[in-house]
Amino acid sequence: MSYQLTDFLFVCDNYNNRIVKLLSSDLSYIDEWHGAGVGYNLYYPNRILFVDNYLYISDTNNRIYKVLVTADSWSLEAMIGGPGSDNNQFTDPHGMTVFGDYLYIMDSNNHRLMKRNLSDLSYAGKVGSQGAGINQFNRPYGVSNDNDHLLVCDTSNNRIVVRNFDLSYITQFGFTGNGQENYLSPATVHLYPPYFFVADGANGRIIKRRASDYSFVSSFGTPGTGNDQFSGLQGLAIDGPYLYVADNDNHRIHKRLVSDMSLIQIGGVTGSAGHSHAGETLKFSHPTGVAVRRLPIFAFEQSNYSLIIG
Repeated sequence: MSYQLTDFLFVCDNYNNRIVKLLSSDLSYIDEWHGAGVGYNLYYPNRILFVDNYLYISDTNNRIYKVLVTADSWSLEAMIGGPGSDNNQFTDPHGMTVFGDYLYIMDSNNHRLMKRNLSDLSYAGKVGSQGAGINQFNRPYGVSNDNDHLLVCDTSNNRIVVRNFDLSYITQFGFTGNGQENYLSPATVHLYPPYFFVADGANGRIIKRRASDYSFVSSFGTPGTGNDQFSGLQGLAIDGPYLYVADNDNHRIHKRLVSDMSLIQIGGVTGSAGHSHAGETLKFSHPTGVAVRRLPIFAFEQSNYSLIIG
């Protein structure tokens, strides 16, 4: 028995209530996961995050799922949440990031950042209420970290907030508009040292900034349906030289070079929502989150043939 490592792209196909697994090399369909049965099915999944071989999913049913993923299987390991504002409840959770032993979750419509123990998803802390103060948010969507700080997309305040891992405030930057220092509904922030990228949703662009001092480097894209345009930008993921983009309202995924944002491939049909399976033209309905993971595909060799499972 031998194996090869293969890169997969996972997509939150929001309106289709599923996570789609694709080969990242050519964006071809592999399989999908809807949940684990009655009471445990996905409902408009928002964001995904890989930690080791576990996929964490936030959905509009106000839950966080922990799913063990292999090349050929999905297994629900844990689920927490429910509607509300208590410490073990959420209202439209979105972005997630991990540092050390903690999982950080943007609890969007509760206007707060949650901190939970990664081992059992138990409560560890929170900060936030609705507003524009230094310890307030307005429908925050995205969060990432650079191993020193947390970066939060405070979406409806049109700013990025920098916080310590103990949730204390450090600084913030950005305000409403479409200039170099402006945002309109920033949805996701993704670290790629020495830079980070922001999906500036309503401005239809991806902004590149330095992680060291948060200074502006460049921006790419305009609102629209062209190959170098975006509509309702949501999730970002980077794997080696490639950037994957969830172009929500265009119902498609972009695969681009990180270096110059040049287009490699588009998955999905621009402006046409749909639900596809193996052997069909790839379609999505409002994709929101993306993540890349390398998984082993095992080959069982016997006499003159081998069986590939994946």
